[in-house]
Amino acid sequence: MEILSTAGQPYISIAGNGKKIYFLFHHSKKFYKKSFNADLNKIISIPVKITHIIALLTGRIPVSEYTDVLLKKNTESDVSTLILQKKNWGKKSGEIVEKIFFDTKTKAVQHIEFINSKGSVVYSAAFDGIQKIKGYDIPTGFLISDNDALVHLDIDKYWTDIPIEPSIFKLNQ
Repeated sequence: MEILSTAGQPYISIAGNGKKIYFLFHHSKKFYKKSFNADLNKIISIPVKITHIIALLTGRIPVSEYTDVLLKKNTESDVSTLILQKKNWGKKSGEIVEKIFFDTKTKAVQHIEFINSKGSVVYSAAFDGIQKIKGYDIPTGFLISDNDALVHLDIDKYWTDIPIEPSIFKLNQ
């Protein structure tokens, strides 16, 4: 995957093999290698996991590990919330790990929140919109934010079902 600068030039090239993910920053010629399940706090100042970004890019909802699900319907609006909880051994109630807010009529997810063990929002993500490309629901962009930072990704071009050569997964410095 390649992320372009505002001038349309390559800014970051990203490749992965399911175990590691590799980043090449073209402007500074810096190369980073991370675990596939690492967070991107050092790169974008938000502790979002790489696997969550990939899910969002493909129009899916990243889901934390959970043991219980609660559905909270809002009677004043068309927005309902799925609350994912994870029970700790020996405790009656679980701690909330994620909230998924969705439109009750369209079933479209509006935004998600990831919650830490203290009950605070670690970060949230929201889709700008969804487009159909070759039968796939693909986001037109999304916003990820926490208390200190905000990253907005606009997706201009998206190709599906393209043939991929194994050599494309190697970044050259």
